[in-house]
Amino acid sequence: MKNTIYSFLIRLFTLVKRLITSAAEGFINESAKFLKKKGRLTIVANKFLRYEPLLIQAYQQFSEDAQNNKFKVLSCLK
Repeated sequence: MKNTIYSFLIRLFTLVKRLITSAAEGFINESAKFLKKKGRLTIVANKFLRYEPLLIQAYQQFSEDAQNNKFKVLSCLK
């Protein structure tokens, strides 16, 4: 029983992580389409989430403006 619950939680966590990543990818790609030239996107993200590759791919300029042990502030310029 304990093993079954653990296995279920691992699968659930994996599914939720995929959904979050997919939603973030869609948001980042769409935001790049809607911003005007020299428009800026700034997001605050959990430190463990890896949005940097998506932002680098979608925007011309990318920077990490701040971070602490839990969060990071990421900015992009179109």
